[in-house]
Amino acid sequence: MIVNETTAKRYWPDQNPVGKHLANSRDMIQREVVGVVADVKFNTLNATNSEEMYLPAAQSPWPAMTLVVRTAGDFRSLVPAVRAKIAEVDPTLPVSGILSMEDVVSTSIAQPRLIMQFVGVFAGFALLLSAIGIYGVMAYSVTQTQAGVGNSRGSGSRAA
Repeated sequence: MIVNETTAKRYWPDQNPVGKHLANSRDMIQREVVGVVADVKFNTLNATNSEEMYLPAAQSPWPAMTLVVRTAGDFRSLVPAVRAKIAEVDPTLPVSGILSMEDVVSTSIAQPRLIMQFVGVFAGFALLLSAIGIYGVMAYSVTQTQAGVGNSRGSGSRAA
């Protein structure tokens, strides 16, 4: 199996984990570590790193798999070639849910983005209300000052 850096640091701190053995909690079969990969984010970008182990599909089959393919160009041009390679392995395997990495990341940050947009709108509304309030207080203050100055001039001229 291949483990991520978090798993390697937890079970074998300051050691090379390659060649060591670890059991999966589901089947309790001891497997040999053949490599270590960097930690990755699966669902959200702010999730904490968790222990991960990657098993060959033949040893631990799942009803669904995710295949990530990196390309320098447009990913849509590579889709037919990837479908053909998958069909070579097993023609009955369905290939669906094809997304660009930008779409995957955009989906993972959709909720925080929406919350920040709401906060921005409410902050803008609060700024507008405070500006209107300050304008109103200043206008009232100027009006009162001018009324006071006018009254004092008028009183002074009548007395003279």
